[in-house]
Amino acid sequence: MNLLRKLKSKLNISFRLRENAIIDKIEEREINKLVKIINDSLEVDYNLYVANIYRQKDYSVWEYNNSEYINLIIKKSDNIIFIQCRDDNRHIDIYDINMFKNEVDKFIRKNQIFQNYNIKLKYAISSFLFKESAYRYIKNNLKWIEYDIIKINYYL
Repeated sequence: MNLLRKLKSKLNISFRLRENAIIDKIEEREINKLVKIINDSLEVDYNLYVANIYRQKDYSVWEYNNSEYINLIIKKSDNIIFIQCRDDNRHIDIYDINMFKNEVDKFIRKNQIFQNYNIKLKYAISSFLFKESAYRYIKNNLKWIEYDIIKINYYL
């Protein structure tokens, strides 16, 4: 897997015609489609990357795909952490935090076994994405919500 990550970091296939090359527009479109398919397949799935980091830290990790706001659920001893992974450029505001919390509350009501654990919410983000008000809110509520900035490192 490390080798694959290293390769993906080095590869970004592109296509350019030589100056005097003869190719029609249909062929050029088809080649560009293939280039896009190859490049898309080389992308690293951020959720899986984050999941593997927590597995390496001896957490039990469940990949949860039934929610927009919960991507991973991790467990160590009597602690359960619900994680939302974000590697896009969308800013996180108070509304997003409330939606995340509501989704976790709904999950816990539906799966009552989780009520016996210490619950925490966490954002795993690839860069600092919080609006100022959201950042202040998290800093004032570190007892139940936190964040980690996790950048993809191809040289692990």
